[in-house]
Amino acid sequence: MGDYKLLGTISRVFVWLFCAVATGNLLYYVFVRDIVLFSVDSPIVFPALLAVLLIICLIVDGYSDRRQFQGRPAEKLSGAAKREFFAVLLLFAGTLTYVLLLPKIHFLASSIIYMSIIAYVLNGKTEGVIKKILKALLSAAIFIPVLYYLFSTIFHVPLP
Repeated sequence: MGDYKLLGTISRVFVWLFCAVATGNLLYYVFVRDIVLFSVDSPIVFPALLAVLLIICLIVDGYSDRRQFQGRPAEKLSGAAKREFFAVLLLFAGTLTYVLLLPKIHFLASSIIYMSIIAYVLNGKTEGVIKKILKALLSAAIFIPVLYYLFSTIFHVPLP
């Protein structure tokens, strides 16, 4: 029960951080770029509604969890919960790295790096680290160029 409480709190912190960044971006578009928020043809009305809905859901979820765990002492994380928390942090760091690298080294290289990280983290098998890394790199090195060819040549979709 303690694992759920701590991991739930940590995940809520990440979601609140996401909400803060999304709200900051919306405010930037409204006040700096002078884009009208409440208009039928506004490009940011849907993200604004999603942000408000997400914040409302977070408040309701936090209130219900607070009532559920009220008065219970906090417990230490088990080994499995620590591994799961590390995997979530690694996925978060990988996604952040992908977003930051995409404009600099473009789609092909940054997507291979990102898919390698994701494949490594999501590979739950108990095999050696080197073997998991090699499998992740090999699958990304095969899949991403095929995906790039498919979208750029066949579907004529420009990729960054």
